[in-house]
Amino acid sequence: MKKWSLIFLVLILTSCGQDAERLLGDWKVNSQYYKATYQFAEEEGEIIAKVLYYNDGTSKYHWNKREPWLLSSKIEQDKPFFVDASTGATQQISQIKFQLLAKDSLEMSMTAFNGVSKEIWTKVENLKTDNK
Repeated sequence: MKKWSLIFLVLILTSCGQDAERLLGDWKVNSQYYKATYQFAEEEGEIIAKVLYYNDGTSKYHWNKREPWLLSSKIEQDKPFFVDASTGATQQISQIKFQLLAKDSLEMSMTAFNGVSKEIWTKVENLKTDNK
């Protein structure tokens, strides 16, 4: 019995790590309202979400390490979602959740002011940017 419990525990821990690995990388937003590219990266043992590019027709931003825009400074897994776990995030008016849909897509949902906004993001390979 102990053997099966150990195997089950290893499988759970491995699957959590695999999901986090799938989340890491650059993601492009499929939205009719704005254009954006975000990056999930691991820094100092935490998963963070950086804004690499944003343009809604009024505001425009390109990654700048001296003035970084972060979507979240701490992302944690809460199966099947990844959630914004920044300090006080659960006390805020809005909440952001990410759910991996397929190898190269995820759904971002934001709850704010009693409404839910959803977007589909697509993983981008080989994005050329200086985002360090």
